Formats: sequence, C-alpha cells, structure tokens
Amino acid sequence: MWWIILIILAVLVVAAIIIVGGRRAREAQLENKREEAGNLRREADQQSSAAGQRASRSSPTTTRPMPSSPPPACASSRLTSRARLIPTA
Repeated sequence: MWWIILIILAVLVVAAIIIVGGRRAREAQLENKREEAGNLRREADQQSSAAGQRASRSSPTTTRPMPSSPPPACASSRLTSRARLIPTA
C-alpha cells in the first residue's frame, strides 16, 4: 500500500518539474523575442534617421508636378456598352 503513495508522489514531483521547466523555457523564449524586437526597433530607427538625412541633403530645389491621369471609367458604363455588343435572339 505504501508503494502506491510513493508512485503518486513521484508523479506529482515529475509534473511539478515539467510545469516549472516549461514556464522557465517560455520566459526565456519571450525574453529573447523582446531583445530581438528591441534590436530591430533600434536598427529601424537608425535606418529611418539615415534616410531622413539623405532626403534632406538631396531635396530638389524645384518641385515637378505629378503627372495627371484620366479619371477611371465608371463600371456601370462599361457594362452597358458591353451589353449593347451582345446580340439578343
């Protein structure tokens, strides 16, 4: 009878070890992700700063207007013109 109690205690100890180990592994993984995110943010800030400096140094003295494009055709007008081309019996 005492061996049943010993088995139950062993199972509880193993379960506790697995739970604690899993939490620590998750925390370590989360900390690594936080560090990586911080490094990526720092790198992005540096690239943004460098791009801003390049843009300010090479800003054109005159601005050219953007080319204008014709307005898009109305979808319903395209449908009606296609409908006229389809022969009806």
